[in-house]
Amino acid sequence: MTEIFLTLVQTGLILLGCLYIVWSGRPDWAAGIYLGLASWATVIRFQQVNHIWVFLITMIGAGGVYWLRHRGGSLIPRRDAWIVPWMAVWWGWMLLIIGLNDVDQVIKDQILLSLLFYTVAPLPIFLLFATDVQRVRGFALSYLLTTIVGGLVALSRLSALGISLGYLFSDPVLSQHGIGDTGWFIHTMGIVNYHWFAYAFGVSFILLMALLQQKRRGYGYLIITIGAVYCVYFLLISNSRQSVGSTVIVGLLFAFWAVREAKAMSRRYIILFVGLVLATVVFLLLSRPELLLRSVGSVPEAFNIVEDRGIYWAYGWDAFVRSPIWGDGFAGSSSLGHNFFISTLANQGLVGMVFLIGFLVFLVKQVPGVWARKGTPEQAVWRMAFLCVALFSLFVAQVSGSPVSTWPLFWSAAILWRLKQTVEKRGSLERVAVSVGQAPQSVSQSA
Repeated sequence: MTEIFLTLVQTGLILLGCLYIVWSGRPDWAAGIYLGLASWATVIRFQQVNHIWVFLITMIGAGGVYWLRHRGGSLIPRRDAWIVPWMAVWWGWMLLIIGLNDVDQVIKDQILLSLLFYTVAPLPIFLLFATDVQRVRGFALSYLLTTIVGGLVALSRLSALGISLGYLFSDPVLSQHGIGDTGWFIHTMGIVNYHWFAYAFGVSFILLMALLQQKRRGYGYLIITIGAVYCVYFLLISNSRQSVGSTVIVGLLFAFWAVREAKAMSRRYIILFVGLVLATVVFLLLSRPELLLRSVGSVPEAFNIVEDRGIYWAYGWDAFVRSPIWGDGFAGSSSLGHNFFISTLANQGLVGMVFLIGFLVFLVKQVPGVWARKGTPEQAVWRMAFLCVALFSLFVAQVSGSPVSTWPLFWSAAILWRLKQTVEKRGSLERVAVSVGQAPQSVSQSA
């Protein structure tokens, strides 16, 4: 993994920014930056301190200030509160079997980073602010901006090869450099885990679609469309085919949901938005087909995941058969099997699968009302957006992922949980208002 060493001036400016986030009580901004930085697959050094500690402390500090200023109500919704001890026991189980087994230190470090820092640590922060759609929007914007900056940082590393940012505008796929392997492009930019890099741009694309539906002016649509094309570009050069395919599927689902009840003007912008993005995909596919097709000759062959992942699934299944109750305890790999469910069986056995099924039951219980747009327009959009993020994560994880590496799935579930609670509370207040003869609109505004 590459490292970026900050100067004293840069360190001071960023720390001042962190202090401002804490003082302002904006855990949404802190969480967006913290999780967006994970996609950089780069360590930013504040002298000798890893950036994870700096932004983790910022997120916790901002969360504490926010809680002190907005006391009231429970952090944990009453409905489906069983998921909290359920997940705590599951995570404890994972840590136990990791400790009891001879896990390679590199694999152990990767698991602990993903599980403790990118899955567990942010969840209380999401539960804290996710009832407020403005804070959810703030998270989306900060995550999106951090991801965009990460792409620019990665591209800047190409200057060592004499490839300037100006040249990339004229030849964005480096067709004149004779580069046939797009993996070379990613590794040259210092991105070790190209899937982490790609996931962030897939999630950002979904968040941009949510923001698109809340714009009222033309320049806003233009900025969001440019951002979407930017995300599509990095998705394609990432060489992560599962991320590309999942983004297309979920993006079309989100677009269909959006145009069903959108106003005429908004509907035209959404259709234009989808058309421009698809045109970008077609252009890049025609100019550099290996971006999607790699070494095969057709799209169906390129996305033949049975042929591409079948051998890994077999390895995972064999590990499960050898130890069906406990699994191999992550002794083989953190994503043995390259499949969300097979990896669970291989690493954690039937015990882990029971925990996973319980979590999926919880997630499904947060979905009712999303498609029907229950709640305010803003609540409806963000509930659908994070359902799409959860679906994107699940789709990607079917060919490359495990419960310790699919973090957006879990924080999406937390946001959906809190937003559902807010929608239900609003509905209850409206029913009470109707029963006493009060205008529902005034109650909705107060809620």
